[in-house]
Amino acid sequence: MDEEAKEKGNNDVECKIKEQAEASKNNTLWGKPANDILNGRDNSTSAKPIRAIWEMVQNACDASVNESNIVFTRRQGEFEFKHDGIPFTNDTLNALILQTSAKSRNDGDQVGQYGTGFLTTHKFGREFKLAGSLKLIEDKELYYNFPNLTIDRKPNTREEMAENLANQFKEKNSWLDKHDNRSSTPNKWTIFTYFQPYDKERKNVEVAFEQAIETIPYVLCLNEGIKSISLCDEIGGRTISFNRKEKRLKEETSISYLYSTTILVNDSRNEKSREFSILTLESKKTVTTKKGINKTMVTVILPIHKNIVSNLSDNISKLFIYLPLVGTEHWGINFVIHAPMFTCSSDDRSSLRLITDGQTEHDPAIENREYIQEASDIIFDYINQHLSEWQDIHYLAPIDFDVSNPNKELSDYYKELKDIWLKKMSELDIVSVKTVGGIIRKKPSNIYVLDSTLAKAAKEKEGLLMPFYNVLSNMNHDAIPTPEHLIFWSEVFAHWYEGEGCNQILNINNIIDYIANNDMAAVNEKDLLQICEYLRDSDQLSFFDKNILLTETGTLTNKSEGYRSDISSNKLKSCIKTLLPEQTSKFVKNEFANLIQLPSFNDKNIKEALSACTEALQTKIKVVTDDAKSKWESDRKNPESIGNILNEKQRNALMDYCYMAISENSISFQSKALELIREYYNYSFSFTDKIYSDCFEWRGAIRTLLCHTLTEFTILNDEKKKEQTDWIKRMIDCVYAFSDFSGMLQNYRVYLSQSEEFSYCNELKRDPGIPEKMKDIYNTITSTQGKTIEIRKELFNHEFGKIAPTDATCEIVVFGKEIMDEISKSGKYLNEIDSYEHKDLIMDIINNFDDETEGEKWKSAFESIYKDIPSLLAKLVLNKDDRESMIKIMKIKDKTRLNKAAEIINDENLIGIWEMGQVAWMEKQNQQHDFDKKKELGKYVENYLREELKDILSDNTVEAKVDDVQGGQDIIISINENPIYYIEVKSRWVSADSVMMSATQLDRSVEKKDCYALFVVDMIGFNGENVKEHIYPKTMDEFVSRIRIVPNIGELNKEIIPTKRNSNEQVHIGGDYKSIVPQRLISKEGIDYNSFLLDILKPKVLKTLQNRQL
Repeated sequence: MDEEAKEKGNNDVECKIKEQAEASKNNTLWGKPANDILNGRDNSTSAKPIRAIWEMVQNACDASVNESNIVFTRRQGEFEFKHDGIPFTNDTLNALILQTSAKSRNDGDQVGQYGTGFLTTHKFGREFKLAGSLKLIEDKELYYNFPNLTIDRKPNTREEMAENLANQFKEKNSWLDKHDNRSSTPNKWTIFTYFQPYDKERKNVEVAFEQAIETIPYVLCLNEGIKSISLCDEIGGRTISFNRKEKRLKEETSISYLYSTTILVNDSRNEKSREFSILTLESKKTVTTKKGINKTMVTVILPIHKNIVSNLSDNISKLFIYLPLVGTEHWGINFVIHAPMFTCSSDDRSSLRLITDGQTEHDPAIENREYIQEASDIIFDYINQHLSEWQDIHYLAPIDFDVSNPNKELSDYYKELKDIWLKKMSELDIVSVKTVGGIIRKKPSNIYVLDSTLAKAAKEKEGLLMPFYNVLSNMNHDAIPTPEHLIFWSEVFAHWYEGEGCNQILNINNIIDYIANNDMAAVNEKDLLQICEYLRDSDQLSFFDKNILLTETGTLTNKSEGYRSDISSNKLKSCIKTLLPEQTSKFVKNEFANLIQLPSFNDKNIKEALSACTEALQTKIKVVTDDAKSKWESDRKNPESIGNILNEKQRNALMDYCYMAISENSISFQSKALELIREYYNYSFSFTDKIYSDCFEWRGAIRTLLCHTLTEFTILNDEKKKEQTDWIKRMIDCVYAFSDFSGMLQNYRVYLSQSEEFSYCNELKRDPGIPEKMKDIYNTITSTQGKTIEIRKELFNHEFGKIAPTDATCEIVVFGKEIMDEISKSGKYLNEIDSYEHKDLIMDIINNFDDETEGEKWKSAFESIYKDIPSLLAKLVLNKDDRESMIKIMKIKDKTRLNKAAEIINDENLIGIWEMGQVAWMEKQNQQHDFDKKKELGKYVENYLREELKDILSDNTVEAKVDDVQGGQDIIISINENPIYYIEVKSRWVSADSVMMSATQLDRSVEKKDCYALFVVDMIGFNGENVKEHIYPKTMDEFVSRIRIVPNIGELNKEIIPTKRNSNEQVHIGGDYKSIVPQRLISKEGIDYNSFLLDILKPKVLKTLQNRQL
C-alpha cells in the first residue's frame, strides 16, 4: 500500500510538472498575442467603419502579384470579403491568426505595414470564417485548399482568447497530415465571411458601403495591383463595380507628368456603364524604398473632370499612402496627395507624422513635409499653366490647415504651409464677379465677402443671401463674388484668415452702417426688410438704434425717432402725411414696425399735433395777408409774391380732414364754410371715411382754410374777383353769421363797393339809401380838374353792406352837407347861381324834391336849397339865353309829350338819338315807297300779260303778285296760282350804289335759274340832290324805261354760291353774306323791259299754257 501510494504520488507530481510546463509554454506562445488582440480590437471601436474596408483592400493588395479583383458582399446576417490574390503562406496565415505583421511580397510596394490594423475589420463582426489556400512549400506549387477556418475574436478575456488562438493553430496544423485537400492549383478566391449577430455590425457595413463608393475610384487609380473592386449589396439590391481600364500620359511639364486613369463604373441602378477619368499629377522626383526600388515621390489627384473643377466630397481623404488615411477628409486643401513614403503618426493611419524628434538622421516628419512641399509645387505649377481653361475654378481655393493644433510645432508648420498656399492662391484669378459688362474673374485679394456669422445665416435662411449680396455690391462695386459663390468664398475666407483680421471680410456692422449712412440708395425695400428680420431673429435689436427702419415716405429712421402708425383711417393718414410731414416722415412701414416695439402715433397724437400745425400755418398765411393789406393801402396794388400760403396738397388735405371730422348732413357753420371752400376750388371728396369728432377739432383747420382762401381771393385782380362775386358774398355771409370768426373778415379785401370794386371792410361805409342821382351830383360837384371823385368806391354794395362787421355809415344829411359845402365854396350860390358851372345840378336837386319815393331824402340832404327854391328858380328861368327854349317847352299842352320831352332832354345822348331817329324814319318811308312801286310794277306786268294773252287765257288766270315776305324775290308771276317766274327788283339812287343780292335771293336765283330775272331800276339823277328820299316817276312808262333786266342772273350766281352752309361737321360760310352785281355786268348782260316781256316772259307763259292744254 505504501508503495502504491508512493507511486501514485510520484505520478501526480509528474502530471503537475507537465501541466505547468504546458501552461507556461501556452502562455508564452498565445498569451501576448491574445492580449494584443484584445487591446487592438477594443481600441478600434472608435474607428470609422470605412477604415475596415480599406484594411481589407490593403490585405488584398499585399496578396496581389499582378492585378487582383476584390468583391465585398453584404447579406442578411453576414458580410463577405474576397479577393483573387496569392494564397496564404504559413507566415501570412500565422500573422492573420496572431494579428501580427507579415509580408507576402518582396517588391517593396506592400501597403500593409501595420498588420494590427486588420483588427478594425471586426467592426463588421468578431467572428469570421476563412476559406482559401495555404502554400505548403515555398518553392513548390503545392497547396492545401481549406474550406473553413474559423477565426473567433469574441472572447473578452486573455485566457479565452489565448485558448481560441491555440485551437486555431491546432486546426491549421492538422492540415499538414491531410492529403485529400492538397492540390497543385490554389483556390481562385480567398474569402472572409463575417458573422453579424448584432445590428451595430450590420449598420457599420451599410455605412461603409455608402462611403466607399466615392473613394474606390481613387484607390484603383493609386493601386495598380488592384484591377477591380465591387460592392454587392444583396440587402439593398444594388451592385456597383469599379474597373481600372487604362492609364495614359496626357501632358508633361518641367516638374511633373499629367496622367489620366479611366475607371469603368457599372451600377445595377443604371442601364449603362459610365467611365470616370481621374487626372493625376506625378512629380518627376523619385524616392527609393528600403529595398532599393525607385518610386514617384508624390502623386496629386486633381479635382478636375473635363476642365471643370469640383469640390471633393467630405468623405474623401485628402492624404493617401496608396489607401486613404481615414481622418484626413478635412485636411488642408481640395486636392488628394499620395506619397508612397509617407509615414503615419500612429498605427491607425489617421494622420502623418509631421512633428520632428530631433534624434533621427532621416526624420520621417521632415521627409513628410518635403513630400507635401513637392505636391504644392507641382500643383501651382500646373494651375498657372491651365487656369484660364477651367470652369468652377473657385473650388481650387479651400485652404484649411489645422493652425490651431495644440502642439505648437505642428501648429507653426501648418501656419507656414497655409501662408504659402494663401499667398499663391490670392494672386490667382479664381473669383467670378458680376459686373455691368458680364462675369469677370478677379483675384481673391481684390474681393469682399461676408463674415462667418452672416454666411451661416445666409446659408440657413432662405432669401437672405441676395439682400446681403445686393448691399455688398453697392458698397464695393465689381468686387463681390457672384451670388451663387458668395457663401462659398465667405467660408473660404473664414478658413483663410481664421484668427486673423481681414478688412475684406464684412460683418453686420459694416452693412448696417453703410445702409444708415446712405439711406435707400444703399438697399431696396425688400432686401432691407430681409436684413431687419434677420436682426430680429438673431436678437441683434441694438442695430435698430441706427437708421435702418423704412418709413412710409421712403426714408430711413431708427427706433428712437420712428413711430408705429395707429391712425384709424387710411384717408386720415394720407391727410396727416401732408400736413405733418416732420412727424409722419417718421411713420415706419408696417412690415418694419412689426419687427420691434415702437411708440404709437394715434388719433390723440393727431389732435395735438394738428393744433400746433394749423396755428403755425395761420401765422405764415398772416404774413401774406398783412403784406397784401399794406401794399394795397400804400399804392393800391397786390403784392408781387404770394409765398407762405398753402400749397394745393396742404389745402386739399385740410379740406379732407374737415370733411372727415364734420358729421354727415350737418348744417353747422363749419359744414357750410367747408362746402363753400370746396366749391371755390372745384374740389370733390372721393371718399366716405369719417372720424369721431370727439377725437378731432375742426376749428383750427377751418380757420386755416378760411385764412388761406380769403387771402388768395384778396390778391386776385378785380376782374377775376367779379367772376366769383356770388361765391364771395355767400362766403362772407357764412363767416359773418358765426360770431367767433366774423372778426377775421376785417383782414381781407373781399367787400364789393358800389363801383364794382373790392375793398377792405374798413375802407367802406354802409349806404342808408342815398339816391343814385344824389351820388352822381356828389361826384360831379366834389371832383376837381386834378382829382375825380367816385363816392360809390367808398360805399358798400348794398348786399355786402348788410354782412360787414362795421358800424360805419354814410348818413344822408352829412352826405348832403358835403355837397352844399362844395357849392358854397364856389361863392355863386343864390345871387350868381345862373353863372355857376353846376347850375343844372341845382335844378336836378330841386326837381327831385317832388319825387314820390325819395323826395324826403333830397329835402333832408339839401334843406337850404329846398328853402331857397323861389329865389333859385327866378334866377335860373329868367336868364335871357335860355328863355326862348324854356317858353317853347312850356307851350306843350300834351302832358305825355311834355314828360317825354323832359325825359329825352335830360339824356346825355340826346343829339345822337335825334339824328339816328331821323335816319330810321327816312329808311322806313323809303321802304314803303319801294314796296308801293314794286306793287305797281307787278300790276303793270300783270295787265300786260292779260292783254297780250287774252285770246288764249280762256279760264286760266295770270297774276303778278308782290311778295312782302323775304322769300328771295319781289314779284312772283303765277298761272292759276302756280308760280312760273320770279323777279327781284333793285333800285339805284346814287352812282356809288352797288346792286347787292341777299343770301336768300342768291339761293332762290340759283334754284330757279331758268325762270328768275333781276330788274335793276336806274334812278340816278331823278330826284336831284335829295337822293335820300325815294321819289319815283309818276308814270309807269317813264319808270320802266329806266329798267335793265338780267335774265340769266341765276346762272351767274351759281358759281359763287357757298356750299355745305348747314353742315355740322365741316367748316362752312355762315351769316348774312351778299352777292354784288357790278354795273358793267348789268350793262353787258342786261336787256330792256320790252325785250324781256316779248322774248322771255311772254313765251314762258305761252309755253306753260300750252303744256296745260296738253
